[in-house]
Formats: sequence, structure tokens, C-alpha cells
Amino acid sequence: MAGPEWIDFVNKEANKGTALTKIAEMKGIPKDEVLAFGDYLNDYTMLEAAGLSYAMVNGHPDLKAIADEIAPSNNEEGVMQVLRHLFD
Repeated sequence: MAGPEWIDFVNKEANKGTALTKIAEMKGIPKDEVLAFGDYLNDYTMLEAAGLSYAMVNGHPDLKAIADEIAPSNNEEGVMQVLRHLFD
């Protein structure tokens, strides 16, 4: 939670994209088998790192511009809808 007396210290190289890439490498998962969902700009690098990326329909316009696909909103359980469609 941010506030007037709150300071975040974050390594500028740390982001969701580098984390996703590292985990996939450690697990031997090729990029084309990596799926990611996002709704805001903190998810941008993660969507770039994924082989298939979904932005939520209610997500930030910049994120939707780079996503491979658009998922239904979070309020409609969009992630689950996509996963059911892909894996059923």
C-alpha cells in the first residue's frame, strides 16, 4: 500500500517479464508454451515475454495494443473463460 510515508525499493531489472522468462528457463518450458494474462502496465513486460498473451478487455489500452488476444473482463472471470476454452 502506498502513502505519504511509504517508499518502495525495487531493482530496475526486476519485472514480471524477467521473472517469467527465468522461471520458464528453469523449468525447461519453451516460450511458445508460455501463456500470460494482464490488465495493467505492470504486466507489460510479462505479456512481451509470453508466447501467447492476453490482455483483459477492461485492461489498459497500451497493454491491449501489444497483446495477442483480448480476454473477457476480470469481473466475468475472463482468465477462467480463456483457460476453459483452451484446455477443454
